[in-house]
Amino acid sequence: EAAKDVRTALDRYAEAVNICCAYAKDRGYDLKFALEPKPNEPRGDMFLPTVGHAIAFINELQWPEMVGLNPEFAHETMSGLNFTHAVAQTLWHGKLFHIDLNAQRIGKFDQDFRFGSEGIRDAFYLVKLLEDSKYEGMLHFDAHAYRTENAEGVWDFARGCMRTYLILAEKSRQFKQDKEIQAALKAAMFDKLAEPTSPNGFGT
Repeated sequence: EAAKDVRTALDRYAEAVNICCAYAKDRGYDLKFALEPKPNEPRGDMFLPTVGHAIAFINELQWPEMVGLNPEFAHETMSGLNFTHAVAQTLWHGKLFHIDLNAQRIGKFDQDFRFGSEGIRDAFYLVKLLEDSKYEGMLHFDAHAYRTENAEGVWDFARGCMRTYLILAEKSRQFKQDKEIQAALKAAMFDKLAEPTSPNGFGT
């Protein structure tokens, strides 16, 4: 911490992103830039470690409309955070430019496991969010086959990641059609959250 001032470092970070945006605009390139938050790599404390940090940073840029996020399942999870909530907030801000899917154990360094091989419940709710949101952007499987695999096993691994996503997407559709689940949600007044607390604003 003695070797750098974080505020000044963020100034330089913002300057670099602003230069990239200015260059793209000057050349007439139809480009956008996506930041990928990560808490460690594996040494040191990273700048913009989470989705929340990155969104706050983007709001301070010269052309925030050109910059969004590429959140990764493993990165929020390694800090013990809820990745589905992070992606939901990214969608809420209109900043989900693309997304990296894999699996991760909490508290470990970046593991890049096969999607769904850890935290299957979290993987389900993430896929459900993406499907319910009608997200049409890029889905990346930033995952690595296990070291015991041969060349064909690597292809099996990749197909397995895609198959897991498709299975969970189908399960999310079944979730919406299941009468018992929908009755439970109604009993829990799930839909009431969409109603404004004070429809007429402050003081009413």
